[in-house]
Amino acid sequence: MSITTKNGTVNRTRYHALASQVAIDPEDSEGKNLNSVLGSHYAEQLSPLIKACFANQKESTSKKSLELKGKVSTFVINLVPMLYGETSAVMLHFHDITLIEEHQKQQTQLLRQIMQSLMNAIDLHDPYSANHSQKTAKIAVAVADAMAFKESDRDALEIAANLCNLGKLSIPQALLTKTEPLTAEERAVVKNEVQHTREILQNIEFDGPVLETILQKHEYLDGSGSQGISGDALLLNARILTAVNDFVAMISPRAYRESLPVETALATLLKDAGKRYDRQVVASLFHVAENKINFDTL
Repeated sequence: MSITTKNGTVNRTRYHALASQVAIDPEDSEGKNLNSVLGSHYAEQLSPLIKACFANQKESTSKKSLELKGKVSTFVINLVPMLYGETSAVMLHFHDITLIEEHQKQQTQLLRQIMQSLMNAIDLHDPYSANHSQKTAKIAVAVADAMAFKESDRDALEIAANLCNLGKLSIPQALLTKTEPLTAEERAVVKNEVQHTREILQNIEFDGPVLETILQKHEYLDGSGSQGISGDALLLNARILTAVNDFVAMISPRAYRESLPVETALATLLKDAGKRYDRQVVASLFHVAENKINFDTL
């Protein structure tokens, strides 16, 4: 913890953990400016935060990565405006979250490895859907970026897109590779795919509406989807997943047909924009298809 007055002087310090990493004596920092205590490089990063706290007189939190003794550490810094005696001051509290962030990165990497293994299993089970989930995820993320999604929403959409075809493992391979029209009974089996995905994933706690998005991947604005969910009841993530999933299916070969040209698939989506598909999603998909994705290497 450090208390800094408006003139930049450090009047009180108790940040022994931080001090030990920058090789300073907490007691010796009393009365010195930030440059002297932390060095000009870090003082330049902290000064705007401190000035803003003085100006706004509101508590704030920021995350900063600082390289200390050759090692990059991540701190959450809480800034609290206060009076130090009769002098305006800002209290800074440094909380080292380096180990927490490293653990989160390991967990994220593990999740990605598990998802890749599951997608490989789907590809082996349904050769006509090889790389379908990866393509869907890549395009869905590009659409989310075009729509200025915040990172957490985009990440949830990416996970949903990667796992959305997991239920196909419950469908007999003979149905997935059948070249003749499916019978009513066979269509019912295929239609139940997302419910099998629910059974597989329902006990996993995701950050964000991952499972909810997957369960709506066959739903349309006009209620013509498998469950009849329509309009505002459809998550925005699901609207993206539905449009992109259908688009990737159209431009991919199937047992019963060749792949469609990208232009034909986009025209199909455009025709139903505002009816089955969200207009903004379709517009963003057009932008991505024309400017962001090379379909020859997808």
